[in-house]
Amino acid sequence: MKALRHALLLLLSTHATLTVTADLMIGDQVCMTGFIMDTFCIERGTLLDAPSVTTMKNPELHSYHCLLDVGVCIDSGYQVLGSKDPMNGLHCPGLRIDDTDKVLAAGRAHGTTMDDPNQAFFACSTCSGPDDNPIAGYKATIIGTVSELGDGMGRVTGAPGAKSVTGTPVLTNIQVLDSMVACDPTIMVTVEADAGGNECLIRSAGDVVAPPPMMDDIPTVTDATAAVVATTTTTVAAPPPADVSDLMVGDEICITGFIMDTFCINRGTLLDAPSIVTLQNPDLHSYHCLLDVPVCVESGYQVLGEKDPSTGEYCLGYRLEESDTVVASGRAAGSVEDGCTTCTGNGMGTKGYRATVKGVIKDLGDGSQSVSGQPLLTNIQMLDASVECATPAPKTVCLEPPPAEITTTPAAINPPIEGEDCSSDFCETTLTEGYTLKYKINEADATVTMEATYKGEAWLGIAFSEDERMGGSNGILGSPGGIPQKYRLNQGFIEILSPEEQTLTEASVETTEDGDQTMTVMKFTKPLVEPNQIPITPGENKMLWANGGESTTIGYHGNSRSPFSLNLNFDGSSAPEPVEPPSLKVGDEICTTGFIMDTFCINRGTLLDAPSVVTLQNPDLHSYHCLLDVPVCVNSGFQVLGEKDPSTGEYCLGYRLEETDTVVASGRAAGSVEDGCTTCTGNGMGTKGYRATVKGVIKELGDGSQSVSGQPLLTNIQMLDASVECATPAPQTVCLGSPDGAGSPDGAVPGTPSAGEKAPTVDCSSVTCETELTEGYTLRHKLNNPAEPDGTISMELIYEGDAWLGIAFSEDERMGGSDGILGSPDGIPQKYRLNQGLIEILSPEEQTLTEATMETTEDGDQTMTVMRFTKLLVEPNHIDVTAGVNKMLWANGGDSTTIGYHGTNRAPIQINLASGASDTVSAPNMGAWLAHGICAFVAWGMLAPSAVNSAIYRSLFKGPLWFKIHQFANASAYALTVIAFAIAVAFISKEGNPHWFSSHAKMGLSMFIIASVQVLWGAARPHLPGPDSGDEKTTIRKVWEIKHRLTGTILLACGFWQMSAGIKLFAGKYSGVGSVQEQGVTIAYWIWIGAEVALLLIGGVYFKLLRKPVEDDGGNDAKPPTQEKEDDAV
Repeated sequence: MKALRHALLLLLSTHATLTVTADLMIGDQVCMTGFIMDTFCIERGTLLDAPSVTTMKNPELHSYHCLLDVGVCIDSGYQVLGSKDPMNGLHCPGLRIDDTDKVLAAGRAHGTTMDDPNQAFFACSTCSGPDDNPIAGYKATIIGTVSELGDGMGRVTGAPGAKSVTGTPVLTNIQVLDSMVACDPTIMVTVEADAGGNECLIRSAGDVVAPPPMMDDIPTVTDATAAVVATTTTTVAAPPPADVSDLMVGDEICITGFIMDTFCINRGTLLDAPSIVTLQNPDLHSYHCLLDVPVCVESGYQVLGEKDPSTGEYCLGYRLEESDTVVASGRAAGSVEDGCTTCTGNGMGTKGYRATVKGVIKDLGDGSQSVSGQPLLTNIQMLDASVECATPAPKTVCLEPPPAEITTTPAAINPPIEGEDCSSDFCETTLTEGYTLKYKINEADATVTMEATYKGEAWLGIAFSEDERMGGSNGILGSPGGIPQKYRLNQGFIEILSPEEQTLTEASVETTEDGDQTMTVMKFTKPLVEPNQIPITPGENKMLWANGGESTTIGYHGNSRSPFSLNLNFDGSSAPEPVEPPSLKVGDEICTTGFIMDTFCINRGTLLDAPSVVTLQNPDLHSYHCLLDVPVCVNSGFQVLGEKDPSTGEYCLGYRLEETDTVVASGRAAGSVEDGCTTCTGNGMGTKGYRATVKGVIKELGDGSQSVSGQPLLTNIQMLDASVECATPAPQTVCLGSPDGAGSPDGAVPGTPSAGEKAPTVDCSSVTCETELTEGYTLRHKLNNPAEPDGTISMELIYEGDAWLGIAFSEDERMGGSDGILGSPDGIPQKYRLNQGLIEILSPEEQTLTEATMETTEDGDQTMTVMRFTKLLVEPNHIDVTAGVNKMLWANGGDSTTIGYHGTNRAPIQINLASGASDTVSAPNMGAWLAHGICAFVAWGMLAPSAVNSAIYRSLFKGPLWFKIHQFANASAYALTVIAFAIAVAFISKEGNPHWFSSHAKMGLSMFIIASVQVLWGAARPHLPGPDSGDEKTTIRKVWEIKHRLTGTILLACGFWQMSAGIKLFAGKYSGVGSVQEQGVTIAYWIWIGAEVALLLIGGVYFKLLRKPVEDDGGNDAKPPTQEKEDDAV
């Protein structure tokens, strides 16, 4: 019945435009990789540990501490989230997990107890993983059986970003695996948004293959290791493994083969030799990388099988459980003299560790065509490779072979004519039936224009190769509705190139109708020669083609691919010569002179001590204090930069430096403590821009990426004065892309309204409109093509003074979650995400401002600061700027040019960007919070102290008057406390903030509960004995009096602290902490409280310590009349 149901769905899918979903049923086994999230934070909408962060937008920012330590998160259960919807940036609800204990065990084993060096997250107190593992964004592969379908009936899980989990299926009998473990395609599912972004659909591997790693697959708060591991690898389908059915748990196995770490197998190429395919040449994997590098060691090991002659690749073999045994054996076989720093042997082993392994099968694997599908050996013995096995082990999995016949020329129906000039007109070749390629060489600018046309609707791909194999090729892939982009192809997975390397122009993917036939057309123009890419040359070029068949989602191509050769007929005279990368190798001696920069500030993009300064543009402005005193910079490691690239104005990346202590010692000796560097010891002139000559030996070549980790690592370094010249300058390494230009908005300026006044209705898309934000601070703006998808707005802020300036777009007129543009006179405007109390600079990819400048000018005796920029109206993961009323915020630094706290120099404002009309906006709910504070002050600053004083000074009152005052003051204080508490609860909910999150809110709740109990205790107090009875107080009465007085004292002390904290919170919300208003109220408050406390102490000392002994000696034998009447006065 289930098979029939799937067949009908498949039939329907050929007549529909929507992709058929997986349609899960109870009992199905499924596998999915994604972020793990607790139900509490999903339903809450924001992260408990980062209230300004939307849960389904940035699960990578959820700390392991909150996920795995906090009871409310643990008790709510967990879910593996679906993919992120590119339209709104929100993840889909995924699959619920019914076994919380397994999630906790796996997550805690993966997380680290180390503190966050950036102090953004608390440490995970229950985690036990390695120190360099991630601290936030737990991602895992989950395998389980569907036990419930949810109200989406196993097809739909809800809308992207939904807070409800009721639509998600439930998995039982789960396995929690590392996210690097790929799902078996036969059980793999994904949860993705439909084309309109309206609902999330469950899809199977038959409908969609796991996409290549995108930006949302890379966590923002992990180390480089975690970022690589978190990238999901999709394995290709292969024939069933030979002899695998003969294996059983408990079998004894003996096998001889190369030992390889799981990381390099899944990566596809060797970490220490990125151009080498792992399974082709395991003999070239260094002992150093295999046994020294943490990412390799911690991934686990496998003994490979024999080489498959049909593919030239070694087969997967057996996983090895005891990594410590493997490491100990390998280090004993290797030699420290040949680069393996932890090796202890005197052997000749430097590359290609080979051994004979004996062990017992503990687990047969998950059945997939990947590392996790291979049998696991336990109780292993590691023997020399010369030891022969009595009974060789059965062979396990060999990956898919290439096509039986590899053609070296295209199977072209219309091949290029010999001698045809493809630089004057398009040439055309047929790649396969229904798939053609047109191409033309543009010799004037040394580019090639290509147009691939396919009969059908599918993703398309063209690649340039060195050996007609996928691994190491440069691909251009595109899907209908998107644009072609460049990828690095590896054996079994693909990797999108960085934004700086996306150099395609005139790039598009379109679908057209030719009668009843849908046609997909991909067009692009590409430079012939690019750094670190395979050059396109005159004559024969080895290439690959592929398409998705009927799939528009870029993924596994099945049989829809083939190598081919293309003869590009042009003379090549205008093409630049291929740029050979520096010929560096491990062991080379290097000498280079340059600025010393910490890795933290390089990756951050701007200097930590000068956020408006781009790191690689002005390393000369980086202070010795920040470089050498600040832990987050020191602990990140250092690099010596290269020369400045004149085409970009940025310094090139250089060489990583291994010995941080040597760099720090040298820098501190060159700097001076008198100039702000607290740890410096020298008397030099160094205050900013530490520059030195560095000598060292290359220990590693880097991972090949266009980033810090891709640069060579120098060891055994010497730090010399920058005046020391190198005999042989070091080869230049990587230079990054160019920055934007500058400009300003233009146009006539209509009349300027004052703050709060309506501007005249004008068309701000034809002229520049102007709004006075506050006295001495003006905003000018102009809309550019607001009706077009690429419409922009040009803005100019003018301030009377020398200060940093800021403008932000908001959803609710509050700072938290707003998109800000901030700039300082010595830098350029940049985009920030604003949070309550802190700001976060956006990534370089999101810095899309153009014509961005900061200037200071002199107008007579007045300095003017002017910030200009042009911004897109609509951008992914940003608040849309509309041609209508926009909620905005403005701020400036007053007299400060360093971007930081604005004090009272800020306010919300609403501006109609189409007409220029504006309204200043008062901060919301100010009256309610003022009433809350007044009620609290009257209750705990006036009535509660009066109640206590009436009891202390009761001897001064006649009859029961003191008790009536005590009773009335306490009752009134409690009534006002109830009112203040109700106001707080109501308006915290109204403002969408979490309850009981701050210490002030928690104290308020505690005081409300204790005060309620105190009132009930007062009403139910034990009575005193009659005045004429002569009886002593009962024990119950004595105990009651102690509790009553102690609780009252604690409440009063808490009230004094609570009111002080409330003043600061109110000031921070409306007038600014440190403002004149806040300081005045705080001084008056503490004068009042000081007087109250003085009365309490004077009365307590006199009546309880001085006067009582006199009474006890006969000075006053009669009981106070108040005692006689206390009970009757109630």
